[in-house]
Amino acid sequence: MTTTIGILGGGISGLSAAFHLSRRLASNPKARIVLLEASKRLGGWIKSENATVHVGGKPYSVVLESGPRTLRPKSMEMLELIHLLGLEPALALIPYSHPAARNRFIYFPETGVTRLPSDIISLARSQLVDRASLGGLLPAALVEIFKPANRPRGMTDESFDSFISRRFGEEFARRFGSSLVHGIYAADSRKLSMRAAFGQVWDAEDAGGGSVVRGVLGRTNGNAASASDSFDLGNMQEIMKEVNVFRFHNGMESVSRALSNALQGVPQVDIRIGENVRNIRPSDESSGLKVETTSGTLELSHVISTLPLSTLSSTLPTTRTLPHLNYNPSTTVHVANIIFPPSPSPIHPQALDISYRVQPKTINRRRAPF
Repeated sequence: MTTTIGILGGGISGLSAAFHLSRRLASNPKARIVLLEASKRLGGWIKSENATVHVGGKPYSVVLESGPRTLRPKSMEMLELIHLLGLEPALALIPYSHPAARNRFIYFPETGVTRLPSDIISLARSQLVDRASLGGLLPAALVEIFKPANRPRGMTDESFDSFISRRFGEEFARRFGSSLVHGIYAADSRKLSMRAAFGQVWDAEDAGGGSVVRGVLGRTNGNAASASDSFDLGNMQEIMKEVNVFRFHNGMESVSRALSNALQGVPQVDIRIGENVRNIRPSDESSGLKVETTSGTLELSHVISTLPLSTLSSTLPTTRTLPHLNYNPSTTVHVANIIFPPSPSPIHPQALDISYRVQPKTINRRRAPF
């Protein structure tokens, strides 16, 4: 059977899968890649809009994001993709010294909005000035180093809340761990898989002989270098030195647009927009699969799905259900973009240049977090 790979979903996962496959299959001219996207656009949750506002008769362009707006330079896969697409000139870098990186805030019911420490000096200072809210931060980290290994034998995963409570204490998990998960995943820390969401921290516990802090401190630059050896990074690691987060001058959609443009020039790739997948079943004529869409039926040798698991489940035969596909819930998140026109005086104090505020779950642990 001719290699015909179907990719379900045209978001960043589907586009990058098609891109890397097209490079691998370049030496096989008979191979074919079909990408199916149900909506009328590519990019999925990543969507950037250039808005023009007029202030004093002058036009200003502002990039609004309805999805993610920044990335951290930790993913070798993402850095490689940026290099392969030639997006280095489009990068907007935010260093650790920038106010946006140094100012993070958390809301505590008893003390209000509190700035989180960003270095050793501010961490030490917070233990005195903000003791009511941040007093448990440093002691929990110091005690963890000397705490005996306490992962139950044979345990292969646990919730984030369980992990943090086990290593740093329940109070630390409630006040800081829960807030972290709310801010990143908009999820309940008591239900989020530790290994799926924070696999590196889980591995650090192993590397530190049971201590997360020892495992993190024991990581060397050599380990980081060896981890990047299998990636084509160009000079991306040099570019990302001292970078806390980064974005793109024309928005995050720069990545999906670049991927789409790169794929348009590959004869082996067929991108179909507005084509919904209705049914996936084993083929009677071959060892592959038949995928029924709104425009017909495709005979595919392989299928890569980037669809939400519940959506994928609805396309599979009812006689071959996979219960795991309907197990993982999702969260609805609303994004609001507010444009402030240029002002001769600061709109807010310099200390609040850019803030990131989340609220820990309520003290009553039986109540669901907001």
